[in-house]
Amino acid sequence: MNTFVLTCEASSNRLETLEDRLNKGGIYDYRIFNAIEYDEFTDTFIKEVGNGEEWFNCALMKNEKKIKARKSVYLSHLAILSDCIDNDINEVLVLEDDIKFMDIDITEELKNLPNDCFVATFDSTWLRGEGFPNKNGFWKIGKKLQVWCLGCYYVTDVKRLYAYLTSQRPKVVDKLYVKLYQDSGDCYLYYNSWKTIRQDQSRFESTIDVK
Repeated sequence: MNTFVLTCEASSNRLETLEDRLNKGGIYDYRIFNAIEYDEFTDTFIKEVGNGEEWFNCALMKNEKKIKARKSVYLSHLAILSDCIDNDINEVLVLEDDIKFMDIDITEELKNLPNDCFVATFDSTWLRGEGFPNKNGFWKIGKKLQVWCLGCYYVTDVKRLYAYLTSQRPKVVDKLYVKLYQDSGDCYLYYNSWKTIRQDQSRFESTIDVK
Protein backbone atom coordinates (compact mmCIF):
# COMPACT_ATOMS: atom_id res chain seq x y z
CA MET A 1 0.00 0.00 0.00
CA ASN A 2 1.43 3.35 -1.03
CA THR A 3 1.52 5.57 2.05
CA PHE A 4 2.68 9.18 2.39
CA VAL A 5 3.15 11.00 5.70
CA LEU A 6 3.08 14.79 5.52
CA THR A 7 5.46 16.48 7.93
CA CYS A 8 7.61 19.60 8.26
CA GLU A 9 10.79 20.73 9.95
CA ALA A 10 8.92 22.63 12.65
CA SER A 11 7.28 19.42 13.88
CA SER A 12 10.38 17.23 14.10
CA ASN A 13 9.29 16.08 17.58
CA ARG A 14 6.41 14.22 15.96
CA LEU A 15 8.81 12.02 14.02
CA GLU A 16 10.26 10.68 17.26
CA THR A 17 7.07 8.70 17.91
CA LEU A 18 5.78 8.39 14.35
CA GLU A 19 7.01 4.86 13.61
CA ASP A 20 5.49 3.48 16.79
CA ARG A 21 2.17 5.24 16.17
CA LEU A 22 1.97 3.99 12.58
CA ASN A 23 2.95 0.45 13.51
CA LYS A 24 0.01 0.36 15.92
CA GLY A 25 -2.20 1.08 12.88
CA GLY A 26 -0.69 -1.73 10.82
CA ILE A 27 1.55 0.57 8.76
CA TYR A 28 5.19 -0.41 8.41
CA ASP A 29 6.15 0.91 4.99
CA TYR A 30 5.67 4.60 4.29
CA ARG A 31 7.30 7.64 2.76
CA ILE A 32 7.95 10.90 4.61
CA PHE A 33 6.86 13.91 2.54
CA ASN A 34 8.18 17.29 3.64
CA ALA A 35 5.65 20.10 3.53
CA ILE A 36 6.10 22.93 1.08
CA GLU A 37 7.21 26.04 2.93
CA TYR A 38 5.70 29.43 2.18
CA ASP A 39 7.99 31.83 0.31
CA GLU A 40 7.76 34.82 -2.01
CA PHE A 41 6.70 32.63 -4.94
CA THR A 42 3.90 30.76 -3.18
CA ASP A 43 1.00 33.03 -4.14
CA THR A 44 2.00 33.02 -7.81
CA PHE A 45 2.26 29.23 -7.78
CA ILE A 46 -1.11 28.87 -6.08
CA LYS A 47 -2.72 30.94 -8.82
CA GLU A 48 -1.09 28.79 -11.49
CA VAL A 49 -2.20 25.56 -9.85
CA GLY A 50 -5.63 26.73 -8.74
CA ASN A 51 -7.38 27.30 -12.04
CA GLY A 52 -5.91 30.80 -12.43
CA GLU A 53 -7.69 32.16 -9.38
CA GLU A 54 -6.40 34.03 -6.36
CA TRP A 55 -6.43 32.48 -2.90
CA PHE A 56 -9.81 32.85 -1.15
CA ASN A 57 -9.38 33.99 2.42
CA CYS A 58 -12.14 34.09 5.00
CA ALA A 59 -12.73 37.66 6.18
CA LEU A 60 -12.47 36.44 9.78
CA MET A 61 -8.94 35.18 9.25
CA LYS A 62 -6.61 38.10 10.06
CA ASN A 63 -3.52 36.23 11.29
CA GLU A 64 -1.02 36.45 8.44
CA LYS A 65 1.11 33.60 9.76
CA LYS A 66 -1.88 31.26 9.87
CA ILE A 67 -2.91 32.31 6.36
CA LYS A 68 0.55 31.41 5.08
CA ALA A 69 0.37 28.09 6.94
CA ARG A 70 -2.94 27.24 5.29
CA LYS A 71 -1.46 27.99 1.90
CA SER A 72 1.43 25.66 2.68
CA VAL A 73 -0.94 22.87 3.70
CA TYR A 74 -2.99 23.34 0.51
CA LEU A 75 0.07 23.06 -1.72
CA SER A 76 1.53 20.18 0.27
CA HIS A 77 -1.51 17.94 -0.17
CA LEU A 78 -1.57 18.79 -3.87
CA ALA A 79 2.14 18.03 -4.11
CA ILE A 80 1.63 14.53 -2.71
CA LEU A 81 -1.05 13.83 -5.31
CA SER A 82 1.12 15.29 -8.07
CA ASP A 83 4.03 13.09 -7.00
CA CYS A 84 1.75 10.06 -7.15
CA ILE A 85 0.61 10.95 -10.66
CA ASP A 86 4.22 11.38 -11.80
CA ASN A 87 5.00 7.91 -10.46
CA ASP A 88 1.87 6.18 -11.81
CA ILE A 89 0.36 5.73 -8.35
CA ASN A 90 -3.41 5.99 -8.46
CA GLU A 91 -4.29 4.66 -5.01
CA VAL A 92 -2.70 6.15 -1.91
CA LEU A 93 -3.06 6.54 1.83
CA VAL A 94 -2.25 10.08 2.99
CA LEU A 95 -1.42 10.74 6.64
CA GLU A 96 -0.41 13.80 8.63
CA ASP A 97 2.36 13.32 11.15
CA ASP A 98 0.23 13.77 14.29
CA ILE A 99 -2.11 10.88 13.52
CA LYS A 100 -2.80 8.32 16.24
CA PHE A 101 -4.29 4.83 15.83
CA MET A 102 -6.27 3.27 18.67
CA ASP A 103 -7.04 -0.47 18.51
CA ILE A 104 -7.20 -0.57 14.73
CA ASP A 105 -5.23 -2.07 11.85
CA ILE A 106 -6.09 0.15 8.91
CA THR A 107 -4.78 -2.37 6.38
CA GLU A 108 -7.42 -4.85 7.57
CA GLU A 109 -10.21 -2.27 7.51
CA LEU A 110 -9.31 -1.25 3.94
CA LYS A 111 -10.15 -4.80 2.82
CA ASN A 112 -13.79 -3.86 3.45
CA LEU A 113 -13.65 -0.64 1.42
CA PRO A 114 -16.90 -0.20 -0.58
CA ASN A 115 -16.50 -0.97 -4.27
CA ASP A 116 -17.68 2.49 -5.34
CA CYS A 117 -15.45 4.39 -2.89
CA PHE A 118 -13.56 7.38 -4.29
CA VAL A 119 -12.12 8.78 -1.06
CA ALA A 120 -12.41 7.24 2.40
CA THR A 121 -11.54 9.40 5.38
CA PHE A 122 -10.61 7.72 8.64
CA ASP A 123 -9.96 10.89 10.63
CA SER A 124 -12.87 11.52 12.99
CA THR A 125 -11.17 14.34 14.90
CA TRP A 126 -13.80 16.92 13.98
CA LEU A 127 -17.29 16.11 12.71
CA ARG A 128 -20.05 18.71 12.36
CA GLY A 129 -23.56 18.95 10.97
CA GLU A 130 -26.15 16.19 10.54
CA GLY A 131 -26.17 12.58 9.43
CA PHE A 132 -23.65 11.21 11.90
CA PRO A 133 -22.84 7.50 11.60
CA ASN A 134 -24.95 5.22 13.80
CA LYS A 135 -23.18 1.93 13.08
CA ASN A 136 -19.63 0.73 12.68
CA GLY A 137 -17.99 0.51 9.27
CA PHE A 138 -17.82 2.69 6.18
CA TRP A 139 -20.51 5.36 6.14
CA LYS A 140 -21.38 7.22 2.95
CA ILE A 141 -21.03 10.94 3.65
CA GLY A 142 -24.21 12.92 3.04
CA LYS A 143 -24.70 16.55 2.13
CA LYS A 144 -25.28 17.71 5.70
CA LEU A 145 -22.31 16.04 7.36
CA GLN A 146 -19.06 18.02 7.55
CA VAL A 147 -15.98 15.86 7.94
CA TRP A 148 -13.00 18.06 8.75
CA CYS A 149 -9.32 17.21 9.24
CA LEU A 150 -7.05 15.43 6.78
CA GLY A 151 -5.05 13.30 9.19
CA CYS A 152 -5.82 10.02 7.42
CA TYR A 153 -7.55 9.46 4.09
CA TYR A 154 -7.39 6.83 1.35
CA VAL A 155 -7.80 7.74 -2.33
CA THR A 156 -8.71 5.22 -5.02
CA ASP A 157 -8.39 7.64 -7.94
CA VAL A 158 -5.57 10.13 -7.45
CA LYS A 159 -5.96 11.74 -10.87
CA ARG A 160 -9.64 12.45 -10.26
CA LEU A 161 -8.93 13.99 -6.85
CA TYR A 162 -6.12 16.17 -8.18
CA ALA A 163 -8.32 17.34 -11.08
CA TYR A 164 -11.11 18.25 -8.66
CA LEU A 165 -8.90 20.19 -6.25
CA THR A 166 -7.17 22.17 -8.99
CA SER A 167 -10.52 23.05 -10.62
CA GLN A 168 -11.68 24.82 -7.45
CA ARG A 169 -10.72 28.25 -6.23
CA PRO A 170 -7.74 27.83 -3.87
CA LYS A 171 -8.71 28.02 -0.21
CA VAL A 172 -8.23 26.18 3.08
CA VAL A 173 -7.81 22.64 1.78
CA ASP A 174 -10.00 21.11 4.50
CA LYS A 175 -12.94 23.11 3.11
CA LEU A 176 -12.33 21.73 -0.38
CA TYR A 177 -12.44 18.19 0.97
CA VAL A 178 -15.58 18.86 3.04
CA LYS A 179 -17.39 20.01 -0.10
CA LEU A 180 -16.05 17.08 -2.12
CA TYR A 181 -17.23 14.60 0.49
CA GLN A 182 -20.69 16.15 0.59
CA ASP A 183 -21.22 16.47 -3.16
CA SER A 184 -19.54 13.47 -4.78
CA GLY A 185 -21.83 10.70 -3.55
CA ASP A 186 -18.97 8.19 -3.39
CA CYS A 187 -16.91 9.36 -0.42
CA TYR A 188 -16.99 7.51 2.89
CA LEU A 189 -16.22 8.08 6.53
CA TYR A 190 -14.88 5.11 8.46
CA TYR A 191 -16.57 5.02 11.84
CA ASN A 192 -16.11 2.70 14.78
CA SER A 193 -17.27 3.37 18.31
CA TRP A 194 -14.10 1.93 19.86
CA LYS A 195 -11.53 1.70 17.07
CA THR A 196 -10.41 5.25 16.35
CA ILE A 197 -8.00 7.18 14.17
CA ARG A 198 -7.54 10.79 15.20
CA GLN A 199 -5.02 13.57 15.24
CA ASP A 200 -3.32 13.67 18.63
CA GLN A 201 -4.12 17.31 19.34
CA SER A 202 -3.60 16.90 23.08
CA ARG A 203 0.06 16.06 22.47
CA PHE A 204 0.94 17.96 19.31
CA GLU A 205 0.11 21.54 18.39
CA SER A 206 -1.13 22.17 14.86
CA THR A 207 1.77 23.59 12.87
CA ILE A 208 3.20 23.97 9.40
CA ASP A 209 6.61 25.59 9.10
CA VAL A 210 6.23 29.17 7.89
CA LYS A 211 9.02 31.65 7.33
